[in-house]
Formats: sequence, structure tokens, C-alpha cells
Amino acid sequence: MADHTETVGSIILVGSPNVGKTTIFRKLCKKNVQLIIPKNTFVEHSYGKMLLNCRSYKVIDIPRISSLFANSEEEFIIRELILHEKNNLIVQVLDAKNLKRDLILSCELIELGKPMILVLNMVDEARSRGIYVDQKKLVDL
Repeated sequence: MADHTETVGSIILVGSPNVGKTTIFRKLCKKNVQLIIPKNTFVEHSYGKMLLNCRSYKVIDIPRISSLFANSEEEFIIRELILHEKNNLIVQVLDAKNLKRDLILSCELIELGKPMILVLNMVDEARSRGIYVDQKKLVDL
């Protein structure tokens, strides 16, 4: 991508396993994607760029995470990235079928005090199972 705009911030995509986070990442970044493995780690993640309102944002697709409380070196590295990335917006992708599981991570992320957006994914699959989510109540978190 011929990028003539300054990157103004980062968007970190966060989510539990199999919530569709990477699919959303690909739609945001199109073909502008790179896979990186930071020095001295084995944790790979992808990043890309997207333009929104003539501003460029770095979009980071981190590996799946269920909690900010690190139980492994990989989880520790992911948590540090979330905590220390500058000018970031956290976008958590939630699975409408497994909302109770995903909201635990939401509460941990909210406590960081960073700007955050919840993306409710797989609503169609939840409805086919008789699960209906009151999206207005999610806003009041």
C-alpha cells in the first residue's frame, strides 16, 4: 500500500479462540498485511494498515486470548502488547453463542481504561440455536 499518511494510532483485535477475529482483521486491512514475530519471542501476530477518514491506523491481530492473567509466556507477551501499545483502541470480537465466556475478558479489558469497542460476531449462528442477545444491554457494560 502506498501510504502517504502518518499512522495516528493502533487498533488491537482481541478475542477468544474461534470468534472470527482474523476474518474481521482481513476485511479491515484487505491485502495490506504482514506476519511478524517480535525479537526474542515465539509469539507471532499479524498487522496491517487501514485508512479511515483519511487517517492511517496500524491494525494488530494478536493470538487468541481468554484472559489478561498470564498463565504462559505467550499470554504474558500478548498482555504486554495490549498494555504498552501507544495510542491504541482495543476491539474485542465476541462470539454471540459463547457470550458468557467472552464477557469475562471484556471486564478485564474495560478495567485497563483504554478506549474499547465490542464487536458481536456470529449472531446468526446464535439465533439458529435459539440464543438472542440484547445488544442494548451490552452497551451499558
